Amino acid sequence: MATIFRTASIWLKAAIICMALGFILFIIGFATNSWMVYPRSDGDSNGLWEYTVCDRTSCASAKHRALNDYHRAIQAMECLGLIGLVLAFVTLLLYMALDSCRRRDFLHATLGFTFAGLAFAIIGFALFGSSSNRDNKKGLGLDIGWSMGVACAGAAFYGLAGIALIIQLIK
Repeated sequence: MATIFRTASIWLKAAIICMALGFILFIIGFATNSWMVYPRSDGDSNGLWEYTVCDRTSCASAKHRALNDYHRAIQAMECLGLIGLVLAFVTLLLYMALDSCRRRDFLHATLGFTFAGLAFAIIGFALFGSSSNRDNKKGLGLDIGWSMGVACAGAAFYGLAGIALIIQLIK
């Protein structure tokens, strides 16, 4: 593994580090339950997959039972985004680790997977923001939680990795 980083350019090193950080942050945001929080409650929150209801003494999580189309669309976009980001990370690891994969087309594939995953993730974030805005117009008083912020930070790191890959392709 040490020889991989010794022979890689600075842009590839930056891309793999940004992708690793982005992957960890996106997975944390993807899996946690605080995408939407209820500020007037004791800690109630909604995630992509579960919701948490708290009273004064304890909290309980449960899976969503009946979901509207907005929530299903957000789940689908974030899943497609995660698939694209995982494929980008794996393809870059293969490019860096295997001599037989050190071809320009692997960098092109990594770049394509990166920006396709980012596009789906950003569409999911936009859908979530619009559904949150729609709920606030109904008077529910919801806030965007830390889980979405962590997922957005992960997507931003993937964007930085994509820029580093573009610079690597140009050089």
